[in-house]
Amino acid sequence: MLERFKVPEKDRIYVSEKRIRAATEGILRHSGVPAKEAASSADVLIKNDLRGVESHGVSNGLRRYVDEYGANKLNPAPEFKVLRESKTTMTVDADGALGIHVGPWAMQQAIDRAKEFGMAAVAVTNSGHLAGCGYYAMMAADQGMIGHCMTAGGSLQTVPTFGARPVMGTNPIAWAAPARNMPPFLFDVATT
Repeated sequence: MLERFKVPEKDRIYVSEKRIRAATEGILRHSGVPAKEAASSADVLIKNDLRGVESHGVSNGLRRYVDEYGANKLNPAPEFKVLRESKTTMTVDADGALGIHVGPWAMQQAIDRAKEFGMAAVAVTNSGHLAGCGYYAMMAADQGMIGHCMTAGGSLQTVPTFGARPVMGTNPIAWAAPARNMPPFLFDVATT
């Protein structure tokens, strides 16, 4: 993890998962997010922290999201609209939702379809930050399936090899798979 995302040792305060979960859900609800979605959104951030992905956890994500809700850049109570679907696919307009709001729902839609038909894909448009693809890939692995998640990560942030200026996005991507007698496999990276 980049040093800039690490909390300096002298500033670290350790809080129990139960307390930080309640506080995070409360902050999201105060921003207008319905209770069920506040709980699932908080779960994304907290599980990222617990996996050691602090760059996409509570301390680095929540204040950004609160700012974006406060500036009306995100819709705290979106109405998802299915644009297209088949038995194994779905394309959803997230109505300006935060990625951690729509992401768990969208991944569960893919998982439910894959349970019935063997594989499935759900694409989401018109949404905000996803907070790390690994969480969503692990949702599938936790249900005995291979999971894959990817997103476009903000254009003009990455300088290509031998380049002089940023022209590409971070383009995160993750795969997860259950392992019979071992912890699940998870590969969670940004292409940068």
